[in-house]
Amino acid sequence: MVTIKYFDGGKTIDLEVTEEFAEAYKELCREDERLKKQEQRRRAKTASLEQLREDGIDIVDERFNPLERAVRREDKAARREKLKAAFATLTLEQKKLVKLLKEGMGIREIARVLGKDPTSVRDMKEAIQKKLEKFL
Repeated sequence: MVTIKYFDGGKTIDLEVTEEFAEAYKELCREDERLKKQEQRRRAKTASLEQLREDGIDIVDERFNPLERAVRREDKAARREKLKAAFATLTLEQKKLVKLLKEGMGIREIARVLGKDPTSVRDMKEAIQKKLEKFL
């Protein structure tokens, strides 16, 4: 048997208990202290955030605002659809030119691949840009 101190409201009582019970009681006391400290840290952070707001400092990051994220996602999807529609209006040759440009090839290289004059390739590129600008 072991004696433990038990706080009962306003007074402390010495109780004689088994060793098993004493260990379990100590563990509960440690867990209670850990939770109290955790709550104190949480309250300290909350108080700090409230103080910042009172000082006129808003710490909200719009990137994490669900509404803003949804709007951006819709805008991105709308732009993607416009781009698809614009790309669908291109001829097969124009699509090939876009692909080669995307791969990083220069005008002269593309002219060789397509068997065209570099000036014709430049003109075709400008025509593509004008066509896409109408959609976007």
